[in-house]
Amino acid sequence: MLNPNFAITAMKRTKKELYRLAFIDGLTLVYNRNMLEELRKTLDTTELFVIIVDVDNLKVINDTKGHSEGDRIIKYVADQLLCHSPWVFRLGGDEFLVLQETANPSIFNVDIDGASCGLVYKMGGTSLSAAMKEADSFMYRHKQMKRRVRDGK
Repeated sequence: MLNPNFAITAMKRTKKELYRLAFIDGLTLVYNRNMLEELRKTLDTTELFVIIVDVDNLKVINDTKGHSEGDRIIKYVADQLLCHSPWVFRLGGDEFLVLQETANPSIFNVDIDGASCGLVYKMGGTSLSAAMKEADSFMYRHKQMKRRVRDGK
């Protein structure tokens, strides 16, 4: 049974802890969607490279090797992405957004077994949402191309 003082203890957390809980993904320690929303107005007017990264076949990994292995892979991907940019956001279970001010195509050479990427350059007048949608489209094309190569088609 929960201790009734639990709520009081939780409210006594420091601002730093609350910031971490609000804006940092607990598994990967990269920024989360809340931070992305906080920065959206600035990002909508900024020219930058927008990269969407998606882990391939995570469901199969979770189903065959367990969720702890899936979590390990998600964490590994996040760590690799952080080597290329401090601006990494976990958008969902296996999808990440990476922002870069200058092109760093080496992100496509990251040793991430089974991850697909899509990159676009966002002009200052383009919304971040539009750029993310376009990058997502490129990422899915990359994923389809890899499947065709794998399947010999």
